[in-house]
Amino acid sequence: MHTIRKNIPNAITLCNLLCGCVAVKNAFEGGLDQAALFILLAAVFDFFDGFTARKLGVSSPIGKELDSLADVVSFGLAPATMLFFMLKNNLFHHIDPHTLSLVELLPYTAFLIAAFSAFRLAKFNLDERQTHGFLGLPTPANALLIIGLSTSLTMNHLLADHLWLLTATALLVVPALCWLLVCEVPMFSFKEGKRWPYAFAIGTLVISEVVARWHPYSGTGLLICMLAYVGIGLTRHYLLGK
Repeated sequence: MHTIRKNIPNAITLCNLLCGCVAVKNAFEGGLDQAALFILLAAVFDFFDGFTARKLGVSSPIGKELDSLADVVSFGLAPATMLFFMLKNNLFHHIDPHTLSLVELLPYTAFLIAAFSAFRLAKFNLDERQTHGFLGLPTPANALLIIGLSTSLTMNHLLADHLWLLTATALLVVPALCWLLVCEVPMFSFKEGKRWPYAFAIGTLVISEVVARWHPYSGTGLLICMLAYVGIGLTRHYLLGK
């Protein structure tokens, strides 16, 4: 009975990993909406595996390592693949398919997200300062930010209409996200034991719903939520010195 109880969080973590695998598969087949859905589902499993482990009192080193391995796929490779195909598909609106160009390499910058996510997770496992909070942007939050950004740009046809925006996404936004993953800026966690992170979550969900009703299926609401999360962390660190 104890063995079953001990492995319940690990089973939830494996559900996270399976969702990440399906997300990658859908992204490769051009189903970016489906990929985003499975990444979101993976994030739900990622929240509940740690929550369940703490409630059952069965946290273990193997669970921690398994969680990081799952997160590399679900919140590193999956969003990177999704972003790659979004950039690649929209690039065809701007180039001559019969002419080779260095511009065609732009989508490959998206895979830096996978590499830096893996580095962040390895760093997180060894960093004892991140027990109740985060230093740098957590990989699930980064994945959600990419989903919001990708759906907003795609649904509004911005990348198809503006090559400069596609170039800026590949050469500026992607490096910025990579920096956020490994920087030393504190980001709040729901493990802090404070009420205001939950107030933030409820507030951003309300904002997301309002924006979604105003501009359906654009992903703008989720993007606003995640930018607010990053903005709070940067403001607390650089302006308030926390």
